[in-house]
Amino acid sequence: MRTLAVAALLLATSTPALADIYLLSRQKLEGTDFTAAFFLSHPQMTSLATCEQERTAARTTGFKLFARLYFGTRKGISTQDQLYCVESDQTFTPFRAHSMVDFTYLVTLANSRMTVEPMQSLGACSAIAGRDTGLSKNRFCAKGSQSIQQAKTP
Repeated sequence: MRTLAVAALLLATSTPALADIYLLSRQKLEGTDFTAAFFLSHPQMTSLATCEQERTAARTTGFKLFARLYFGTRKGISTQDQLYCVESDQTFTPFRAHSMVDFTYLVTLANSRMTVEPMQSLGACSAIAGRDTGLSKNRFCAKGSQSIQQAKTP
């Protein structure tokens, strides 16, 4: 019986989880079609529940794990901000404030899962995203400063 418990413990600690937890920050610049996406992860954010705690804190008392990320700190710029807690099999380079938004993505959200596809341009992305009418909340084009490092494999 003890051998079985030790084997279960070893399996649980040696088998890495395939999905990472991200706080996805979607920021739409008001009056434009421009949307930015930031993929935020933190060692203390290990489940969707801890992510939801950070998301709630961001809306009430302020971020606990992350710095303020909004464009609205500049005079005359306002954004519509949405935060999502998601799991993804993809890994992204770390977020760095004030980095250039050189990457274009098609972001798809479904049942707390996120898939990010790199795109050549916002125009190409919009042509694909536009085919799926009614999915604008769950599928959108965005610019970002983080590259996709890799997709995790079992």
